[in-house]
Amino acid sequence: MLSALFTSKKINGDGPQTANLPYLRQPSLAPDGSQIAFCYAGDVWVVPAAGGQATRITSHASYDSHPIFSPAGTQLAFASQRTGGGNIYVTTLQSNSPPRRLTYHSESIPPSCWSPEGQWIYFTSNHDGLCNASYKIHVDGGTPIRVAGDPMESHYYLAI
Repeated sequence: MLSALFTSKKINGDGPQTANLPYLRQPSLAPDGSQIAFCYAGDVWVVPAAGGQATRITSHASYDSHPIFSPAGTQLAFASQRTGGGNIYVTTLQSNSPPRRLTYHSESIPPSCWSPEGQWIYFTSNHDGLCNASYKIHVDGGTPIRVAGDPMESHYYLAI
């Protein structure tokens, strides 16, 4: 879907040339459908869903990934390796303030989804030693709260 936002050239009538298209990953559609957040070159970008100029949201030497819009569409949660394993950060789209770190763990913790009212971010992790249990953390930070988990099961792709 995102590659359709970029134009490509035909080579000898053999179809579209994809070698020059950027490798866009992990798209996230804004709740109102107006924007798409995605990862490119280790940073998070946002582009109008109808196409147009993409805006870089994060710019850091470490890898940022897994952007997810808040229910109001005013914030993005994302994972970043800027402090090690891959913790969850939140940034506001209407200001230039730096992203806020929410989790403090040595393992990769990409965000899965937001609560409908936008107060909690859900993720899976072995944060307390369980195999990929489900957690939530408040958007203002704090201690992650285990929602569900079993040592014999792994949770993935949470949807609230």
